[in-house]
Amino acid sequence: MRNPTLDSVVNALRVVQMFRTNATLTVTQVAKELDVAKSTAHRLLSTLVTEGFAERDPLKRVYHPGATLVAVGLSSMGTFDVQRRANQPMADAAARIGETVKLLVLQGRFSRCISSIEAEHALQVGGGIGRMLPVHATAGGKILLQNATEDHLRRLFPTGLPALTEHTITDFDDLMVELQATRKRRWATSRQESTVGVDGVAVAVTGVANKIVAALAVAAPSARMNPTRRLEIARELLEAAERMRANRADAATPA
Repeated sequence: MRNPTLDSVVNALRVVQMFRTNATLTVTQVAKELDVAKSTAHRLLSTLVTEGFAERDPLKRVYHPGATLVAVGLSSMGTFDVQRRANQPMADAAARIGETVKLLVLQGRFSRCISSIEAEHALQVGGGIGRMLPVHATAGGKILLQNATEDHLRRLFPTGLPALTEHTITDFDDLMVELQATRKRRWATSRQESTVGVDGVAVAVTGVANKIVAALAVAAPSARMNPTRRLEIARELLEAAERMRANRADAATPA
């Protein structure tokens, strides 16, 4: 005799497995893959959202991996517990920079803030932990996308790059040029591209085999972000990211 509860658990796990090969999922896609009714697929996805294993895209009717699932994935990357090892380097960088420092991970067409360290007296911009930000219009997103091909970008944005402000990059060729420049200088910048009056700087956090697993980012009022200031922030973030990598190496060395 079949156990309905067990069947639901198995199906929920199968949905989680689908995120391994799909940046986003739809109710129709899940229903087809699991051979269940759309109402059942919707209920499974809603349960995963409630438990933090999935999140509904705020712009479209699709689902991304949730914060809990992302945290599980990050903690399984060898010995690199990215959030725990980021705390002190982020705190030190925030104190030196005088701005809030955020840790971001990639989720489909968005980056999610999974940790945030505020500097004293810093003006909070761009949202806190859990906030999802558009990858093509933010410095952190560009860092996470820097190795993407144009074909991949077009699959992420099948209807084109949405304009969030008049400064947003909306041409794929222009975005590819921006990503190439990001790879060359090792840090990314955004200038009022997601929010008018807000600029950003970000660098990559790497894990095993130098794979990019996260981004360290600072967003601040544009009035405080001249070229010299952006370079200063980039250098501090690069140092913090290097400390995080050193922490991973130290943890991997047998006592």
